[in-house]
Amino acid sequence: MSRGLVTGLSILLLLGACTHAERTTINSDGLRPLREVARSLAMTVKPTGFPKDRLLVDRDGRSFYVMAGKSYYRFMGDRRQFPGAAGIRVAGKDLLIPNEMVVAMKRDLHGASVAAPTPAPTPTPTPARESAPKTRSLKGLKIVIDAGHGGKDPGAVQGGVYEKNVVLPIARRTIHELKSLGVEAIATRTGDTYPSLDARVALANRRRADLFLSIHADSASRRSASGVGAFFRADGARGRQSRKLAVAVVDGIMARTGANNRRARADSRGLRVLRNTRMPAALIEVGFLTNAAERRRLIDPGYQSQIAQGIVDGIKSYVAATALRPTGITGAR
Repeated sequence: MSRGLVTGLSILLLLGACTHAERTTINSDGLRPLREVARSLAMTVKPTGFPKDRLLVDRDGRSFYVMAGKSYYRFMGDRRQFPGAAGIRVAGKDLLIPNEMVVAMKRDLHGASVAAPTPAPTPTPTPARESAPKTRSLKGLKIVIDAGHGGKDPGAVQGGVYEKNVVLPIARRTIHELKSLGVEAIATRTGDTYPSLDARVALANRRRADLFLSIHADSASRRSASGVGAFFRADGARGRQSRKLAVAVVDGIMARTGANNRRARADSRGLRVLRNTRMPAALIEVGFLTNAAERRRLIDPGYQSQIAQGIVDGIKSYVAATALRPTGITGAR
C-alpha cells in the first residue's frame, strides 16, 4: 500500500472519529434525548417519585428538574420558561428535550459564553428567558430553623426511631452551615424539649426573621411511600413566596440525596407554624420513617448532613431568585 493511500485513509478515519464525537441527535421537531443531553452536560440522570419526571445532577450538586409535557425546567429550584418551545416529550424510557432548553441549560451551568449546540433542522426562535440566578450573599439574614416535635411529643415512631430524634441533628447541621455563611440562624429548640407551636411562631415573629423552616419526618400506611416533600401557606403574597421557598428546598435536598420528589404542596390543614408566622415559611418532610430503607438512611449522620446541605442549597437558590435582603419581616402579609 502506498504512503499516499495510507495517509489518505488516516485522514478519513480521523475525520470520521471527529464527526462521531461531535454528533448530536436532534429530531425534526428540534428535540434531543435527555440521556444524551445529560452526557453533554456531564450530569447524571436520576429518577424521581414521578414516572415522567427526571432529575439531572452534577458532581457539585447543581440540578435540573424536567417534567414531561412542560415547556419549562427548574434549575436549582428556579423556573426557566420557554413559551414558544415544544413541550418535553416521553420517548420510551427517556425524555426528549427542546434544543433551545439545552442551550439555556449550558448557560445556566457555565455562563452565556458557552457555544450553543448544533441548531435543530427547523429551529424556532429562542424566547426571552430569565437570566441564570446570580450568587447572593446570605450574610445578615435571620432564618429560624425549627426541629419539629421534641420532649413529650415524639412525632412519628417506627422501628424504635423517634421523629424528634431524627430532625434535631438535621436542624443542628443546617444551623451550623447557615452560620458559616453569615446567617443569624435561630433554633426553636436545641435539645429534647417541647416548645409549643405558639412559642415557635412567637419566636420567629419577635426576632423579625426573614425565613422560617420547620423540619419533620413523615409516616404513611403504605410502607413503600418514600421521598421528600413540603407544605407552604397558599394565600397572599407571603404564600407565593413560601411556595418558592418550599420548592427550592425540596429541589436542593433531592439534588444532594437523590430522594424521590413528593413536591411542595399548599397546606390544607391550617398548620399553625405556617398560618401564623409573618414571613415566608415552609414545613419540610425529609423522608418516611415507615419505609424501612429510608428510615435507615434518615438515622445515618452522613445522610443527615446531605439533607442539611440540601436545605442550605435550597435557601441559597431562593435568595438568589428573589433578591431577599435582611430587612426583617417582609412587607408581604
